[in-house]
Amino acid sequence: RAAYIQQYPSNKKIIAPIQCMPPNKDCPVCSLVPLQLPVNTTTVTFGRFINEIVRSEWGFKEFIVDNGAEFLFEEGEFLEEDEIEANKKYLDMPLRKLPGGGIVNNSVVTVTDEGSNLKVPVIIIHVEDTPDTSLSMSLQGDLEQAKKAAAREQQRREEQEKRDKEEIHLV
Repeated sequence: RAAYIQQYPSNKKIIAPIQCMPPNKDCPVCSLVPLQLPVNTTTVTFGRFINEIVRSEWGFKEFIVDNGAEFLFEEGEFLEEDEIEANKKYLDMPLRKLPGGGIVNNSVVTVTDEGSNLKVPVIIIHVEDTPDTSLSMSLQGDLEQAKKAAAREQQRREEQEKRDKEEIHLV
């Protein structure tokens, strides 16, 4: 539920509760299905996240990792030598120590697979006592649902591009 303050209350009630709308599966924002990863952000390194989740679990080869701030990590065969060296220094850093304020409790990390244009938001949950298991065992959520949402978004973009091209030819 949500509540709104009414500017002109009709029944002398300033606050009006309403039922929230369910997420729109065709919306590029609402359709993103975030996954959750409970980890100790002071001990788990960024390299471990990349190796165990992004490369091993999801099989991404060319990808971008973004935390919404200044931090951006990119991997792929088209990177220049200086970009590869700059990225390597982040791999041994704990999540909390990364640039842009680090990846801390409730940080949203977006991993974009360049091959399929799949965007997977991962909410990092800081926990002090993390079991000594692989990170993929701790990952919560449904990647398949995220893939379906990304496919819907890709189809929507392609249809929009097609309409845009048709409009250009008609003018």
